[in-house]
Amino acid sequence: DHLDHLFRAPHVQAKLVHYPAPDHAKWEPDQAESGLGVGAHSDSGFLTLLLQDDVGGLEVLNSAGRWVPAPPLPGSLVCNLGEVVQLLTKGTYLSTVHRVQRPHSRG
Repeated sequence: DHLDHLFRAPHVQAKLVHYPAPDHAKWEPDQAESGLGVGAHSDSGFLTLLLQDDVGGLEVLNSAGRWVPAPPLPGSLVCNLGEVVQLLTKGTYLSTVHRVQRPHSRG
């Protein structure tokens, strides 16, 4: 009941993202070294549900400051807490800092 007023007018956002493997023949040297599909960030909303494919690449920053792979599990969704949850809980629950590594080669 405490948070009901935040969800009376729902906010829904959909985003489809695809990270193709690099075509090394067309890459500049500085691009080939980065390997990132999306740099480190946390999501600004309340909750993000992510359906991964079998390629993987998602990494999560753990509490020790290390990047940990989040391999895809068939039939599962990844649930990232957003910055709104962190604000509402005064830091009890932290937003998930994550990034995506691009696949290494075209398959």
